[in-house]
Amino acid sequence: MRVPGDHFCAAGRLPHMIADFGLPLGDVRVLDCTRLLPGSFGTQLLADLGAEVIKIEQPGGEMGRQHDRFPTVNRHKLSVILDLGAPEDKQRFEELLATADVLIENFRPGVMERFGLGFVDLHQRFPALVYVSSTGYAKDGPSPRRPGHDLNYLAVAGALQPRLHDRPVLTSMPVGDLATGMTVALSTLAALHYVRSTGQGQLVSTSMADISLVLAAVGAGRLPPVGDQHPVELRTWPDVPLGNFPCYGTYPTADGRFVSFGNIEPKFWEDFLSVTGLIHLSDAQFATGTTAEAAKAAIAEVVAARTMAEWEEAFEGREVCFAPVRTLREAVSAPDVVARDLVSIDSTDLMTAAFPATFSRTPPRRGGKVPRAGEHDHQILGESNT
Repeated sequence: MRVPGDHFCAAGRLPHMIADFGLPLGDVRVLDCTRLLPGSFGTQLLADLGAEVIKIEQPGGEMGRQHDRFPTVNRHKLSVILDLGAPEDKQRFEELLATADVLIENFRPGVMERFGLGFVDLHQRFPALVYVSSTGYAKDGPSPRRPGHDLNYLAVAGALQPRLHDRPVLTSMPVGDLATGMTVALSTLAALHYVRSTGQGQLVSTSMADISLVLAAVGAGRLPPVGDQHPVELRTWPDVPLGNFPCYGTYPTADGRFVSFGNIEPKFWEDFLSVTGLIHLSDAQFATGTTAEAAKAAIAEVVAARTMAEWEEAFEGREVCFAPVRTLREAVSAPDVVARDLVSIDSTDLMTAAFPATFSRTPPRRGGKVPRAGEHDHQILGESNT
């Protein structure tokens, strides 16, 4: 990594194509060998923060280009075409490694080693290189080469825990994929900080299954009780977000919409009861069994008497954890979202999300162009782009 005024990378590396010291990672070059959403989201976060991210795509381009999400996680990046299994292209890739600070890959275990590009192969030659490897299952786990996607990793992690006797709970948001991308980005920054302090690179290994398990364990806090009994003294956090208690859940309104309530704290629950006229349910906040069902039925009856807009007005200024259940189109069009330009939408309804944090001195990049496959071959590899 460079310091302002220095025109070359550390250890005599070649200069980066773009270096902007007004950006948090303006002196970092990343070789992005990832595919699909998890890795691409991680390197997108780094690119938003100013890193020069070079996508290494196989001949024909990354398969993820066929998906709608590709443009949303590949902005600001440069693209080159390299077949890492071909000796000439492997040599070009290794020449790029001499200019890079970070290599990020998410192949199955053993793939990079077969190319002769594993961490052990490269560390002696590039001792300051941060090597981030993200896999589906842990490399030293019982089934590291089994294929999988977000659903599978959440399933094996116990993160699809249903209500009693219900089917597993799925979500439209690929939680494991996105959490993996954030973990990749955070781990990269931690390893870069260590390089800055010591000059020593290292191998960072993570897996989607492990990350999903961490999410499930941290989100739950305590294991749920065994069996069908849920006494209050054994109440556990999974019961809350699953809507097992009257104080937390969604309810339909008179106009066919839904509203959400998350009144876990007693003061919010009491104000909720005051607004809805359900004071008699004061002791039913964390009720179970038939008491819970009766309380939820009473709440549903009251909520169904007004429209979503009427409930928004009723709870305005009150100390109640209330929110309308918006569609995604409504959410990205909300005044506060538009005012901060948090999500941009083009004429085809493609969404581009900004980095979800602000910096007082080095603001992240916004917008950004998505490269064509191999668009920067000539610029970076010194080849004609045919």
